[in-house]
Amino acid sequence: HELMHRRDGFSRGLAMLMCAFFADPNRDVPHLTVHHLDFDTPADGDTAYRGENAYTFMWRCTKHNYQMLWANEKKRRDALGAPFFSMKNMIIWEILLTALIPLGAFFLGGWQAAALVFA
Repeated sequence: HELMHRRDGFSRGLAMLMCAFFADPNRDVPHLTVHHLDFDTPADGDTAYRGENAYTFMWRCTKHNYQMLWANEKKRRDALGAPFFSMKNMIIWEILLTALIPLGAFFLGGWQAAALVFA
């Protein structure tokens, strides 16, 4: 969590890699651009509601963060005048990073190791 708050690329990349292990490498964008600005308001998806169970919060938070990520990436791509679907789209790289984890486990330890990634 603290690594995503740093400004250097190595720390932010390491935070992205660590978040990829639980299939959420894009946590930094909504966390920094929404959560810290709108903390504990209805616009903040990173704060659980009082009495909300962990599973409901997890799904609500994930959905909200992906919506914020897509909206932020669209704004970023529009400002650059670049097409949304290109190799400079951070969402594509984050999805590829998440897919590389079970693929790497498969190459290192076979299908059993890849299955453990999903367990």
